[in-house]
Amino acid sequence: MADVTIKKGSVTFTFDDGDVEDVVIGKTGNLDENPIPASDSDSAFVLDFNGVIKAITITGSLTNSSSSRTDVGTTQTIAEQIDWLLALVDGVQDGHTFNSTFQTDKTVYCRKVNFTEKSGSPNESPFTIELVEGI
Repeated sequence: MADVTIKKGSVTFTFDDGDVEDVVIGKTGNLDENPIPASDSDSAFVLDFNGVIKAITITGSLTNSSSSRTDVGTTQTIAEQIDWLLALVDGVQDGHTFNSTFQTDKTVYCRKVNFTEKSGSPNESPFTIELVEGI
């Protein structure tokens, strides 16, 4: 997989090789679905005028790094990486830039960031990051 990056402002976070397990890309139509009483599904009245949401979900596991994950300052330890990624959800998002193998320069907003501290695994932290494309 190509480098997976998230750019917040002028700072880019690059995941290390092997950290990202999956990048799941999906679109959901916000359909107005109206089944007709006493009718089968082929008679349902469906309107597609409420727009579409594109979500990108990144899963993997963070590890300590010998080099900074960001191009400014130092973000090497798992704790530093978690802090930087948690700051994506700050209440005043103005859009971040996401890149992966099949997604280039996508403007996204961070819906959710989750990290797991596992007993007996102090050198890794599994994560899930949910992004939503938009302007």
